[in-house]
Amino acid sequence: MKIRSLDDFIGKPSFKKALSKEATVLMDDICTDAEQVLHKDKNSTMFDFFSYAAYSLAKNDIGVGTLNSLEAQKFLLYMKPYVGFSRVKDYPLGRLLRHDESRFYCPYDRSSITIGEDTVDFSKLLNEDYGCLLTRKDLDDFVIPNSINRKSINRINYENVLGTSKNYPILRLFRKAWDSFNEHHYSFFDPLRIEFEDFKHSPVAENFDRVALYPFIARKEPDLFKNFDISPKRQKKFEKYKEKYKDEIEFFTFRQFIAYKQRIETKKALNEKGIEVDGDVPIGFGPDEIWAFPDAFDKVHTIGWGFPLLKYYDLIKNPNSAAAKLLRQKFGLAARIYDGIRVDVGVSYDAYMVRMAKGKDLKESYLYKEYTTPLFMRQKGYSKMYYKSYDNKGKVLDFIEKTIRDIKGDDYDFRKITYEADGNSGKVLNWDAKPYPKDVFKNRNAMFTTYYEYPKHGNNYGWGSVDFFLNTAGMNPDSLTIGTNNHDGIPLRMVAEEKKDFDMIKNREKSTFVLSKTLNIPRYELKDAKKWIKAKFAELYFAPRRFLYYIDVLGKKDRINNEDERFYANRFRARLNWDFERQYHASLQEGQGFNRPEILSMVFKAKGLDKVYGDLYKKLEFLSGYLGASGALSEKEAEQEVVKKGYDEAIEGIRKIDSFC
Repeated sequence: MKIRSLDDFIGKPSFKKALSKEATVLMDDICTDAEQVLHKDKNSTMFDFFSYAAYSLAKNDIGVGTLNSLEAQKFLLYMKPYVGFSRVKDYPLGRLLRHDESRFYCPYDRSSITIGEDTVDFSKLLNEDYGCLLTRKDLDDFVIPNSINRKSINRINYENVLGTSKNYPILRLFRKAWDSFNEHHYSFFDPLRIEFEDFKHSPVAENFDRVALYPFIARKEPDLFKNFDISPKRQKKFEKYKEKYKDEIEFFTFRQFIAYKQRIETKKALNEKGIEVDGDVPIGFGPDEIWAFPDAFDKVHTIGWGFPLLKYYDLIKNPNSAAAKLLRQKFGLAARIYDGIRVDVGVSYDAYMVRMAKGKDLKESYLYKEYTTPLFMRQKGYSKMYYKSYDNKGKVLDFIEKTIRDIKGDDYDFRKITYEADGNSGKVLNWDAKPYPKDVFKNRNAMFTTYYEYPKHGNNYGWGSVDFFLNTAGMNPDSLTIGTNNHDGIPLRMVAEEKKDFDMIKNREKSTFVLSKTLNIPRYELKDAKKWIKAKFAELYFAPRRFLYYIDVLGKKDRINNEDERFYANRFRARLNWDFERQYHASLQEGQGFNRPEILSMVFKAKGLDKVYGDLYKKLEFLSGYLGASGALSEKEAEQEVVKKGYDEAIEGIRKIDSFC
């Protein structure tokens, strides 16, 4: 009997499902081979993950997740083969002091030269390698209120740990750890004490004595550090305050030490599993840093979002200026705790910057365009908003990169520094009849999303798409990192399923022109919500460097950063469930999550590689269907099926393809 097709030969699995551990490794190998065919060794996928959203074991849950926890790392290690990432990008980690009950807890309001106390995994402080700094009861004092007061298991409970600007509850837990550290003298404290002493004299802790004083004397001494370097009187006063509050400075430094130690441990643990950690460095600074380094800032104008503008020209002219010292410490910390760095509003460090000013302080001669000022800025006294054009010719970017390379070494891969450019294409591209990259960004890694992609923008086809950046604008593939979405956008599933919101529907429909051409799929097929989501993912694989937003990967509809003021209370609140495996595989079986083999098979077919690499393509198709049909929703259930059947159905299917080919 003649076998008519490979599908007839291998048959259809009787029970399709989540993969067993062994089959997951096989799937990862097959998908990696496919990605190598597409882009060889240049292939790179980053996982964009909001670590505050990580779940915690109920017994350790204080309301906020952290990448430092074993639970967060378990999630990443599980998702790694299903997504194919080698890098995870976390959100800003600094201390959060700019918040109150009327506004949201924004990670981009966090400090730049310190690490937030809420990023610590306090369950580790119960262990001997941390000197048993806390007891079970100490931790329960925060776990129990969280379990009682949190509104939903799927929402981050910031109030339990951060409270308001006048109430910082997490310090109570740290105070207990600090008291234990000072009161006990057991031998297992010795290594920790040595580490702490070394940390106090490290570059990371260089200016902690300034920012530590903020809650104690900032209101009384608002100008203590103004013209500080040329004021012996202020320097003398500062020394007196340091002596008076030496215990508080020491306590502050201890908190930073624990947070820093855990970040280094986390990076090491993930690196050993083949995952590099990228960090998001915010454009702004915290109120404590602005107070402690006033000479670094232009007090009249701001870069936007209520943040003062660094004196970039001082920085360029004088590497020892206050602005230079502060920016050096900011990126110095990032270089030490991360493998790669995402620079928030990154292209604005070089090209034109947003500037705002208060009323009569304006000099109309240098302003060229006025905009409506957002309500929250008017409430701060900014009556008008303007743009001012700059061109630093890469000098500030050179400064940032030198700071990083001084720590990482001269052989550091500069492509691991990613400059956010979404919504700021004019800072990366020169615009005329045909756009082309500016000299400054020809070889620097700019990060965009395909969220707004249109059939035409002026004379340019496919604005905002991978095709536009690489083929119309001619960007170097090594200078583009592109994804479907980030925390500012609306989740793919929400856009795909929207039936009433005109803007979302228009956005979705316009993108189908580009997706249809790129993937060789008829436009009418892309009216199907599930097909559209898959096409948006598949488009990214026409670029060698891409990032995938965890909300979209999991097929969720949580909008992380809804900028409508009516929803402030829910911004940056979405949280993962402990049963993320079941949720993820349910989304695959419903056709809404990221199905790696299916996405790659779509790209192979669009490029005609299905005919050149027929056996590999058939394996992708097989695995795609296997993951996408109803069945087990977790690795544990898949393993049970293997035991029950006596063989692994997914592995047997792949072996049959190998035998046939």
